[in-house]
Amino acid sequence: MKKLKVCETRWPWLNRAGWLGLGVSAAVCCCSLPAFGGDEVPVPLSFQAFYQSPIGPQGLVLSAQVLSLQDQWVRLSGYRVKTDSPTVGWFLLAPLPNQTSPEEEGDANDLPANTVLVWLDPAQQETPVPNDDGPLTLAGRFHWGAALAPDGQTYWFSLQLPARVSK
Repeated sequence: MKKLKVCETRWPWLNRAGWLGLGVSAAVCCCSLPAFGGDEVPVPLSFQAFYQSPIGPQGLVLSAQVLSLQDQWVRLSGYRVKTDSPTVGWFLLAPLPNQTSPEEEGDANDLPANTVLVWLDPAQQETPVPNDDGPLTLAGRFHWGAALAPDGQTYWFSLQLPARVSK
């Protein structure tokens, strides 16, 4: 089985510098972790590749790359969307730093169309995810199609993070 060497954080799939990442706590120790999905290596995906460019008369159209990555392991870098209070079991990832205030803005937020709804592993659905500054690199199973978030909003892209990896 392929191994990745990363520094474990409170949430191992979160690490600013590496493949598994969000970096919400200080590094505790270094260990070897199995790659996601057995031998699967995450496919690099950028936010710029989500839609065909240039935008034509049909408006935003999903790119061939995004269509081909349905339910595949991907690696995606972006920024956690800051919220008024920490979300529990999920958060949003956007290409640029952004903030949303559901109480003030309601459905009228400034999030880009390629914002990704990120789900923690089902075993961690009660885990609060604090707001964090800086770029993030995440790896997980990518899905395109309407996904309803706990805040009632619909997002067109989602990423399911893997189970917590233990030593």
